[in-house]
Amino acid sequence: MPMDRDALVTLAFERIADSGWDTFSLSDLRRKEISLQDIARAFTHKEDILEAFCQMMGRALEASPFTFTDADTPVDRLFEVVMARLDLLAPYKDACTSIFAHFEHAPLEGAVFFHGLRTQAERMTRLASLTPPPLFFASAFGAFYGALLMTWAKDRDPNLEETMAFCHKGLGKLCDFFQPSIAA
Repeated sequence: MPMDRDALVTLAFERIADSGWDTFSLSDLRRKEISLQDIARAFTHKEDILEAFCQMMGRALEASPFTFTDADTPVDRLFEVVMARLDLLAPYKDACTSIFAHFEHAPLEGAVFFHGLRTQAERMTRLASLTPPPLFFASAFGAFYGALLMTWAKDRDPNLEETMAFCHKGLGKLCDFFQPSIAA
């Protein structure tokens, strides 16, 4: 029976955490219960794992219950959604750190990945129950989220003080700049 794609993604991130993105290959997923055909059906290239991971995290975030009130500002709402996403990423932090380190040495690959964060930013904006923002907001939020991920990857404080401060300050600037085009 073919292995579930999310299970393959989770296994891939475990292997990446152990060996690093640079040395990881799809053949590292081969196990007694996982055939090469299962792997080939799920992924053509190892970079496909990143897209599948983002989709998996997006589905998990959408399953999270968010309840906002009229008193919650756009910053409050986005902060809650972004921090919930980082909570979902926490078990994969070592693998994410390895992948981000690779992108520092391969900026074109990083640019392609981080460009895709706009889609994640649109999803997070929707989950924050904000009016549909202009395209520029989604792009700016995606760029901010990429910078936040880099901060998060380097933040070794279990309370994520640096990450939360960066997030709150950045979201404040972003929302101030785009007011009144985004509203709760």
